[in-house]
Amino acid sequence: MKKIMKLFVISAMFALMIGCSDDDNDSPDTGDQANGGNGGETGSNGADTGGNGASEQRSGISMGFKDTGDTEPEYVLTKEDISQGSVNATGAGDEQIGWNFFYRVGKTLFVTGYQNFEAKAYRVNDAGDVEQISKFFYDWPLEAFGSVGDDTLIASDQPRDGTHTTRKLYTVDATTGLITAKTDYSIFDDDTGTPGEGSVGWATALEVRGSELFIPFQKLDDGGNFFTPDADMAYVAIYDYPLAQGASPKAIISDDRTSNIGVNGSSTGLIEAEGGDLYSFSCGSL
Repeated sequence: MKKIMKLFVISAMFALMIGCSDDDNDSPDTGDQANGGNGGETGSNGADTGGNGASEQRSGISMGFKDTGDTEPEYVLTKEDISQGSVNATGAGDEQIGWNFFYRVGKTLFVTGYQNFEAKAYRVNDAGDVEQISKFFYDWPLEAFGSVGDDTLIASDQPRDGTHTTRKLYTVDATTGLITAKTDYSIFDDDTGTPGEGSVGWATALEVRGSELFIPFQKLDDGGNFFTPDADMAYVAIYDYPLAQGASPKAIISDDRTSNIGVNGSSTGLIEAEGGDLYSFSCGSL
């Protein structure tokens, strides 16, 4: 039976689409930075063809690609043109282990494993090909992502057992794909002493504006049932940034005009507009 191929679409399936620029030859991995979202850019490569000094453009769209089937493999796949023909991973792409998140910072694509606790960083090399440049490991799945400019990835783990443990923020150099800091912090912690009667904070986005870090969150019950006991309220924790070791929010904003901000697995629940204002998205789903 013919398999159905699926692209991760930004609005629906943890999208990763990487567009490229055709008018910039200064670097093998140029491209316009997208603001927020799960995506990245590969760029054009100006390869000298000799003789008349002309250069040949190499461009393409890289994407997180999922194949249906018993194992549902996922790939980092690059295709020069997706406007025609079909897209498949036969004989192409870099297969990933298990289920993954895809997130772009500047010219680097990060693929973080949900099951294997490993992150890979991809960039365009001098030949114009997308290649893995590094990888790092973590103790719990990274499920909330953000960036500081085009140079730094920030990502938070999300323990799912409901226990009152601290969260860990990973800071990663987007050029090298390597960790530069791991910082323990807390979001919200209501411990009644009886599992299931208290709650803990679950981050849905990471947004840095100036010297502050904004983390919208949902409350999860501390009995490990993955239940949101307070879904009809929006919450945003505010921290000084860079984050200090052991940091807790300096303020928490709550607003009953909307519900919990963001959804599990997406990092676009809170975005900064060009004027510096922050906009949130609530859909009532975890």
